[in-house]
Amino acid sequence: MFTSRELDSSRRIGGIHEQMVDLLNNIYEAFIKQANLPASWISGFFGSGKSSFAKLLGLALDGMTIPKFDRAGNRIGEWSMEEALLARNDTKHADQLAAAFARLRTVVDPMAVIFDIGTMAKNNEVIPYTTYRQVLARLGYSSLDGVAHYELALEDEGKYAEFLERYKAKYSIDWADKKNGGLAAQHFRAVYREIFPDHGDLLDVSTFKCSGLDVKTMVDNILRALDRRAPGKTLFIVVDEVSQYITSQEDSSKVNLQSFISEIGSRAKAGSCRIWFLATGQEKLEDESKSSALFKLQDRFPASLRVHLDRANVGEVVERRLLRKKAGSELEALITGANLDLLKLNAWGCEQLTREALINDYPLLPEHIPLFMDITQSLRNSSTRSQSDSGGVRSVLNNIWSLFNEEPVALKNQPVGALLTLDMLFDMIGSSVDSDVLLTLHRLFEKTAADSMERKVAKAIALLEMNGDARPVTDEVLAKLLYPALGSRGVKSEVEAALKTLKDDNWIQYSEKSGWSVQNNAAQEWNRQKNEISVSAGEIDEFLRELSASIVEPVGQPVFPRLGVRFPLACFWGSDNPEDRIAGRGEPTAVSVCFHWASSQAKRENSEIWLDASRDKKTMIHWVSGDTSTLESLVRDWKKSQKMIARYRGQSGLTPVQSRLLVIEQGNADANREALKKELRTVWTEGCLYFDGGREEARAAGTTFETIVKTACESRIERIYHSFEPGNVHLTGADFDQLLKKDTGGLSRVFLDGPGSLALARSDGGKIVIKPEGAVPQAIYAYIKEKTFDTGERIFAEFAGPPYGWSRLVIKSAVVALLRDEKIKFDSITAITDPDARKIFESDREFARAEIEARVVTEGDLTGRDRNAIQDLFERVMRLPNVDNSVETLADLVFQKFPHIKDQITVLERTLTRLGLALPQPIGELNSALTDCLSNRLADTSLRRVKAKLPVLAAGYPQLVHAAEALSESTVRELTALKMCLDVEAAQLAEIDENGDINDDQEAIRAQFAQSEPWKGYADVKNAMDAIKARYRSTRERLARDEQAAQEQVLSAIKARAEFALLERDAQDEILGLATEAYRDIDADAVEPRLVSLSRLPVQLREAGDRAQRRFDQILNERDKAKRVRPVRSGLRNRTFTSEAELETAIGELREKCRDAFAAGDTVRFEE
Repeated sequence: MFTSRELDSSRRIGGIHEQMVDLLNNIYEAFIKQANLPASWISGFFGSGKSSFAKLLGLALDGMTIPKFDRAGNRIGEWSMEEALLARNDTKHADQLAAAFARLRTVVDPMAVIFDIGTMAKNNEVIPYTTYRQVLARLGYSSLDGVAHYELALEDEGKYAEFLERYKAKYSIDWADKKNGGLAAQHFRAVYREIFPDHGDLLDVSTFKCSGLDVKTMVDNILRALDRRAPGKTLFIVVDEVSQYITSQEDSSKVNLQSFISEIGSRAKAGSCRIWFLATGQEKLEDESKSSALFKLQDRFPASLRVHLDRANVGEVVERRLLRKKAGSELEALITGANLDLLKLNAWGCEQLTREALINDYPLLPEHIPLFMDITQSLRNSSTRSQSDSGGVRSVLNNIWSLFNEEPVALKNQPVGALLTLDMLFDMIGSSVDSDVLLTLHRLFEKTAADSMERKVAKAIALLEMNGDARPVTDEVLAKLLYPALGSRGVKSEVEAALKTLKDDNWIQYSEKSGWSVQNNAAQEWNRQKNEISVSAGEIDEFLRELSASIVEPVGQPVFPRLGVRFPLACFWGSDNPEDRIAGRGEPTAVSVCFHWASSQAKRENSEIWLDASRDKKTMIHWVSGDTSTLESLVRDWKKSQKMIARYRGQSGLTPVQSRLLVIEQGNADANREALKKELRTVWTEGCLYFDGGREEARAAGTTFETIVKTACESRIERIYHSFEPGNVHLTGADFDQLLKKDTGGLSRVFLDGPGSLALARSDGGKIVIKPEGAVPQAIYAYIKEKTFDTGERIFAEFAGPPYGWSRLVIKSAVVALLRDEKIKFDSITAITDPDARKIFESDREFARAEIEARVVTEGDLTGRDRNAIQDLFERVMRLPNVDNSVETLADLVFQKFPHIKDQITVLERTLTRLGLALPQPIGELNSALTDCLSNRLADTSLRRVKAKLPVLAAGYPQLVHAAEALSESTVRELTALKMCLDVEAAQLAEIDENGDINDDQEAIRAQFAQSEPWKGYADVKNAMDAIKARYRSTRERLARDEQAAQEQVLSAIKARAEFALLERDAQDEILGLATEAYRDIDADAVEPRLVSLSRLPVQLREAGDRAQRRFDQILNERDKAKRVRPVRSGLRNRTFTSEAELETAIGELREKCRDAFAAGDTVRFEE
């Protein structure tokens, strides 16, 4: 059945006709341009017809033929599925669909394989494996993985035709008839062995699984099979229920499907695509969240190739095929304005009902169809058997048809005006609801009349509760779904009466979350167990305590009536013990309330007990409850419910009914807790208040619990906190942070002397100085002086409580000012700049733990004279302007200035070390003194050490400044040159004993560096440095000449040999390279190589010449093996002779050395 609605291209929804036309056209475009992956996603809600859409499209493309009948039911031939589909299209533009099919067939010759993945998949395998098996089967291969695999192999070997012949000859039947049979694998192996006797038994025909193939191989095999068995065909693969299958599998299903579609897409090119993939699912891919298993499939199914069918298509089918009416029917006369108004008021989903819509859908109402689809879906989901989507659609349409035509409902036999009610639907499909519910209903039906409202209500509840969380099953919903006929009044009162009867008789139960449900056997057993649970008085008291805390918490802080300031509130349960505090934990409180739960009337009315208690603690209001009996009973039931939830929560193996009961119990418990809070507030408002020996009814202070708490507290605060006003300032954390900083210029006005301030500081000569003269700091200082020693915790307790009520921030601000004014100290901390001083004030917990005492001047403390001396050090010696002589300022300068001075000393020391010099003694002593002064971060201790080191600091600092100024960059450069002259040039000359004439010059430079301030007068020894450098240069030039002469001698000896000129250029270069490898270019102004190395070069050059000569001999010997050159050591170098006889002896020795060489016909070359 085709529907027709304008296509919304952005949302990919519309009528079935429009969607199919659009998809076919887009597939055509994709084939032409190949701009998209060849994959389509067809989605739709349950019952929308997506499975029929996909399968009929696939069958039409596959060319399937079906019988054709005339109107009388006579078979008149056959026609294609495409022709039949087009003939059923009675929409306005039916020709568009025919044109779309024809257009697509101009570019493809289609065939299709169509299957339901949930039915055909084996062992939860991933989708491509099932697809591969189904495609091969469609192309005529065996459905057995191993057999099909080897069928492909036979085709690859060109042996498949031989196999078919041998198979028929052996088994007297065609392979096509047995390829999927139980013995197919065994028979295949037998024939295969005949063709390939050397291949063994081929056991893996029976064990092979296509899951062992990768995606690329599968696509290769499919394309190869298409070429052989369907040449020229384009394969459309239609896979139903893909989304349901993927979401029920591991993540690999999604990944493999992605890979499969990518692979078939990679084989496509413009104008040619052999494989197209169509998948169905309930979800639109673009609506999936990133955490969904389907999210990543968006990239594989292009947006233009997606289809989404909504529920409106089913509604249109129902209206056009099942509910179509003739014009001028009797029904139209009944649809009056009054009847429409009654429907809008009393019937389901009729608030915007029109006359036309009612006529189209009667005897259903327009909102019945989506509701019936929801219920059908719920029944389908709860069924133990899996149904396809198309089956679900048929059940909806068949159920509506059956409501008209079949008993027990048979709406066609009802009088005109009767409406379908939900209990009628139950009569058609009720057998599918939970069996336990059915059992309860059957027992109910035995006790009620067939047409009773109790029975109708129970049926409606049974269906609606199957719909899960869609909507609560309320009185109003039931009344509207049981509205019986046009013109009738509403049935809400009858429904409410029936509900009461059913509930009183334990047939149904109510949940705040889900509404009414049928009380089945499991629910009745559940309630029996719950009623048997015991709850102790202690459990009730503990819960009431907890519940009271929860209703007090939102009340907020009471307000000081005249000043509008909020005060902390503490609440207690039964006593003022800390463990019984139920609100206002961890902070001092201005006023408190103690709640007393009085279960008995005698306890409530014994006023003397409560009056005495109120006199003992004048800041506490004692609140005695009203009548508690009703609430205690409700609490007992609620605790039973909680214990029942605890018993079953987390249990494994719960039945679906038990799980649903657990959810209902939890929902009721959550809702009932709020009801208990409401009842608890009522109990307290009916009680009495006792304060400071007085009594009043709670309702006298207000009409609500919250009002009574605030009014009762606020009326008593002003009497309790009569000294609050001096500390009533608006103080922020930022203000307090500014007070902790050394710079007082940015202090908030709340600290400065003036009206409405704390008066912690004042202006003195244009400068803000800390002077805590206000009432708050003076009161705190007087307390500390009186106590001599105390903790921050006790100061909090004293001044946060009555009669002051000052905030902790105000108290801490006053204490900071007293510390900065040197009125108090914390153990060894005497200034705000001391380490850990800020830490004390940054949290109330640290402040509470701190030990505080008033400062008393003792021997050894810094005096005003001491501070003046330190001030003079900074101003006169270190030239710092306008230094304040307060401990805080002086200590701050120590920790700022002294590290900088130490850095200067470090720089100076490094410079002097490079020059081989040590720090002057006064500067070294200055460095030690600075280290000592900085070794303790406490202001008082550090300044005492400065006091002790004043002479050293005053003497050393000027010398440091003088030395740093004298050692300018140019001076350091000149001194470095002097030191290098001694360490390099003079030292090298000494190594070769060439320094005899420069000894005086060396001594002059050494004497300069031995002075306490060698940077003074260093210019006087520059002539000595010049003399040493000149001597060094001349020596270096002489050694260069010696090297050059030795090199020339070596080269001459080589080139003098007659054979040299006959050698090839490469051989000459090799020999000369060896002879010159020790040669160095000597720079007369350089200091490397050292002179001692240069003095050795002539010897090294001669040795290199000997190596070159030996290589010369080796080259000649390699060329003429018959006449070799032998080196002979003459031993004549530096040998002296005094007579001809001695000379003749030497010649004889040479002759003897050469005898063997000459005898062998060799040439002799003399070496030294």
